[in-house]
Amino acid sequence: MTDHLFTFICEFEGGTYASQVQALNAHHALMEWGKSLRHSRPMGDRAEIIADAAFDEDEPPTPLDGLDNVWCWTTEIDGRLLLANIVRTLGRSNVHP
Repeated sequence: MTDHLFTFICEFEGGTYASQVQALNAHHALMEWGKSLRHSRPMGDRAEIIADAAFDEDEPPTPLDGLDNVWCWTTEIDGRLLLANIVRTLGRSNVHP
């Protein structure tokens, strides 16, 4: 099975963070996103805590009603809500002019 490109749009502590990972499905994408946070650390020291939460998640992200290939994942970090929207995205090679 082929990996898909997933775009994460994350809202946390007043900041908006966007990144992309490749994975088989949205649940695996969440774990790949956690790995990428450990390296890129866009949220500073909190990135490690967020990555841990992504790895500890047993349930897959929640599909959004009425939309195809869009999920939501939330967690609480030190009493603050983190909201991540996950979109399976066409890669550049799949976009036709």
